[in-house]
Amino acid sequence: MIAPDGGFQRKTVLALLVLATALHLGLCALHTGGLGAAPSLHIPAEAAILAAAMLLSGFLTRPGDVACAAIITAYLVALRLVNPEADLIILRHLLLGFVFYRLGTQCDVGFVDRAARMILAGVLGVGVFELATPDLFSRFFNIWNYFSARGLIDPSAGEWADTSFFVSADRAGGRNMFGFLLGSHRVSSVFLEPVSSGNFAALCFAWFISFRSRNRWVWVGLSCVMVVLADSRFAAACCCVMAVAAMLPAALQRTAAVLAIPAVITILLVIGALRHEEGSIPVIVSDDFVGRISFAGEVLWSWGWQHWLALAPSPVTTIDAGHAYLANNLGAPIYLLIWLLVMLWHISGPRSAEHTSFVLMLSIYFALLLSVTGTAAFSMKTAALAWLLCGALGATRRGFGHDPGRERQAMA
Repeated sequence: MIAPDGGFQRKTVLALLVLATALHLGLCALHTGGLGAAPSLHIPAEAAILAAAMLLSGFLTRPGDVACAAIITAYLVALRLVNPEADLIILRHLLLGFVFYRLGTQCDVGFVDRAARMILAGVLGVGVFELATPDLFSRFFNIWNYFSARGLIDPSAGEWADTSFFVSADRAGGRNMFGFLLGSHRVSSVFLEPVSSGNFAALCFAWFISFRSRNRWVWVGLSCVMVVLADSRFAAACCCVMAVAAMLPAALQRTAAVLAIPAVITILLVIGALRHEEGSIPVIVSDDFVGRISFAGEVLWSWGWQHWLALAPSPVTTIDAGHAYLANNLGAPIYLLIWLLVMLWHISGPRSAEHTSFVLMLSIYFALLLSVTGTAAFSMKTAALAWLLCGALGATRRGFGHDPGRERQAMA
């Protein structure tokens, strides 16, 4: 356990979290400053962060953890032999979540709460700087050139030639939230694009509404400020659902956490059945929350059994349909089995009310996010913090949970 007096360990974990969250901001600054190779460093840099987290968490010294990883790796490799288009990078997504969760179990909850506050404060600070002085911000962080160098956007797109931000930094038709006050710009902050800023804000909201720390409602409010700055429709909708779910009795919260993803997949199938025309190819008709949910449902409904078992690649890209992506690369039975085992473990045994609430919040977050995006839920810049927070509460049994005295010591 990384206790409040474990200064070196705390600083190391905090450094890993900051690097995981703001890695691309640093690489973008290096690229803008003239280091042309910076964009190509993101994969080895993420690998180094993950390796450091593995060492610090003790993952490699736990035979059970290593055996579990070996079994999953063998399964995915065998699946790849049957379906050559199966995406092996999904192993990285699973490993990231497990390693940072394991690292979280070594941390004191007072410390991770403080870390979440510090990171949110930093993200807000960079976001305000970006919004207040976009030209000055662009001198240090030319996001457009960075993503162009990574090959993620077309540098020849004429309609965006006069910007240094990501394409989605200005919403077509204007902002949805406080456009009259904030103008048309959507804040990207350390994440370089506003979608991830919104996802991060939703995760912070989930934590602060669940963990009963000092002045937590101030931090809930600051999370909402980040939602507004990013003009994230997903984060706004997700936070509303979380706020309602937080008021449920503990027994209902546990049940809802287990059923969140199966229920959402069922709803998507119903939507797909109502909207999909036989023989047609599913497409995103409108690039908004409703349009993406409709697309995700149609993709799932259009599949045959071999697609559900990951024995054949999806005939339609799943880049914007996360549940379909996981089902078609893991096999739907394995995907649901992993989810159910993780959730059942989390609701079993004596757990604090804070843990129960946060697990439900994460369930809602992943269930909704995977309905409108593909792999954004597994991005290190948000997933590392999410799983570390969950691990810290997961290691706290009822009777050994929130301790105001310990928290004051950790916050000192």
